[in-house]
Amino acid sequence: MLAPMLQRLARARAASPALGTRAQLRPWCSATAGSQLTAPAYHRMADATLDAALEVYEDLSDARGDLHLDVEYADGVLNVSIGEHGTFVLNKQAPNLQLWLSSPISGPLRYDFCGDAATWLNTRDGHEMFSLLATDFEELTGEAAVDFSSTREGVADVWRSLR
Repeated sequence: MLAPMLQRLARARAASPALGTRAQLRPWCSATAGSQLTAPAYHRMADATLDAALEVYEDLSDARGDLHLDVEYADGVLNVSIGEHGTFVLNKQAPNLQLWLSSPISGPLRYDFCGDAATWLNTRDGHEMFSLLATDFEELTGEAAVDFSSTREGVADVWRSLR
């Protein structure tokens, strides 16, 4: 059971932009992100991320009724239920300045926003959140149906506007 999960994480990490090694990422994300990302900036980044992800999933739900997606967003929590396959939950954790993801494939994960990469990176191994979401969705449904490229660009644009 552990081997498939590690393979999924390796695929997600391989699909992430070139971001450096774990040793380079974790200290920056965990030690510096909080000092550079103020609470108002965190809320802007987290809200922009959740809004953009919501749009991607709603568009997919409209285009692909056969996937039986149920997408709900309220109070900083995005739930994406994929019929009998399971539910992704992405939510804000404001006290930690993090986004938390619960995936039916990879389980619970935490992400810090890393300004240098202008994206959300996992606090343990540095993989990029959108890459893992796409990889897990593909494994769950057997289809590579989710494209987060516009979401990545939108989040990076919001970050640049804050700097």
